[in-house]
Amino acid sequence: MTKHEMKEDEWYIQLVPDGATEVGFEEFSEVGVFDWAMLPESVRLIDDYAFELCRNLKELRMHEGVEYIGQSAFYRCAQLERIRLPKSLRVIGDSAFMGCFRLTEMEIPEGVLALGELTFDECGALKTITIPGSVRHIHEGALGYSEKEIEVLYTGTKKQWDELDWPEKDEWLSKVKFVGGQEDTHPNSEEQSELPYVQDGILTIPEGTVSIPRGAFMDNRQIRKVVLPESVKHIGDQAFAYCSNLCEITIPLSVEKIDYQAFKGCHQLREIIYAGNEEQLEEVDWLEKRKYRYEEPDEDFKEFSYWIKFIG
Repeated sequence: MTKHEMKEDEWYIQLVPDGATEVGFEEFSEVGVFDWAMLPESVRLIDDYAFELCRNLKELRMHEGVEYIGQSAFYRCAQLERIRLPKSLRVIGDSAFMGCFRLTEMEIPEGVLALGELTFDECGALKTITIPGSVRHIHEGALGYSEKEIEVLYTGTKKQWDELDWPEKDEWLSKVKFVGGQEDTHPNSEEQSELPYVQDGILTIPEGTVSIPRGAFMDNRQIRKVVLPESVKHIGDQAFAYCSNLCEITIPLSVEKIDYQAFKGCHQLREIIYAGNEEQLEEVDWLEKRKYRYEEPDEDFKEFSYWIKFIG
């Protein structure tokens, strides 16, 4: 059921019902029947390709609470002119706004950890983009390969800029305007200090930890091995995504849920060790477990396979 809300002379149509927590995979892909749309306050996730090729969409209103915008979520929404990203947002997927030709400005909210590959590629009208100090990684082509007239407003500190992992940083430096404060403190420094650290490539999560936050260790190239205590019950979306050197992790029996793309891009993580057996794994709320084989492949196929090793 949909409902409408009047704002000035423009009509907004609510796309998913109250209480819905996500806009699903390809849910409105290539739908061209709405111009101005809104989401209810309950939505937390906009899945991959959710609005791709929505040729008439001009504006989408979303409330605080949305934490995840997936890969190509707004790919080639050619009429999209305005979209305000909520402060609750943490993850913006690859090519999320690629080909949004009419976007003229974009403000990335504080709290976003990374910009994926080609996020704003082919956004020819984009003139200004604001990037906060919370962003730790900007992947190749995130701001496009041809849109060199974009002005980047960076709100972080000098220390955060120096630590920012951005392969094209030098190339874009002449377009960056520093508008942040002078103190070299992370905006979430208190929260960050509570997170475990990496020593000799081993990330040890402290005893008593119940949940690994969404995107907590995304794109951390120091991590080779993760040690999880029996207290962990939940692993959040993209918690270890793009940890390109991660090659060992054991999932304890205490884990009840593993969210979307928790290990996306961990190409060296061929084998995931599970402390239980197949029957116990079936009880874990983990949508992507079917992507893994339940037996170790032959040597000839190991290079191309991902599997789960049961030790319970």
